[in-house]
Amino acid sequence: MRPLNRPIFLNIFKIIEVINMSKVIHNFAQRISRETGNNETGVIVFGLQSLASLIFNYVVLAVLSYFLQVFPHTIIAALASSSLRIFSGGSHASSSLRCTIFGTLVFLILGRIAVTLAFFTSTAFFLSLGISIAVLATAAIFKYGYATTHKKPLNSYAHGIKLRTIAITVLFAWLAVILYLSYFYILSLQSRVFMASALTGIAWHTFCLTPWGHKVNQIADKQMQKLRL
Repeated sequence: MRPLNRPIFLNIFKIIEVINMSKVIHNFAQRISRETGNNETGVIVFGLQSLASLIFNYVVLAVLSYFLQVFPHTIIAALASSSLRIFSGGSHASSSLRCTIFGTLVFLILGRIAVTLAFFTSTAFFLSLGISIAVLATAAIFKYGYATTHKKPLNSYAHGIKLRTIAITVLFAWLAVILYLSYFYILSLQSRVFMASALTGIAWHTFCLTPWGHKVNQIADKQMQKLRL
């Protein structure tokens, strides 16, 4: 008897898992729709899928970063990046699984970089680094911030400006906290961990907005496809 191809065998279980999860989400969405009187079940399903994916991604990231001893660095970097990505977009993988794998790998690396940066005790270092990254991030958001939301055209030009404005506001909020900590609490290791982690997350998001970021994501995506992930 011919042995079963292992990658295909694993893919079968992946498909079954996705189908079962989709069924659970769809049933839950229908229940919410009935109880709230909202007939847009598709929108509810999309929201639940996004929430489930977000929770799963952070759980995986939290577990791995904990064992690699970069938990606070990794989570803060991910939160900083995600808070900007919501309003300004960025490069995407072709599937949620590839997004989880690539994102987890990237943020674990960023966490390790943040560990190194946190050793610096110079206020001038964090001030200059924070302002430099903020300037680049602002330019990237205005130039490359997405013109579509969930692959659908924005309702108007004003809508796009509004999203970019919110993203810039969130960016400046992060920067304000970083500048405050760098000036008043530079000797605190916890403060330096927060600043270093947030800056690496913002820097990565800035890169993801650019054509180079999209190119790197495409290369990683193709490699994962070759590995049948």
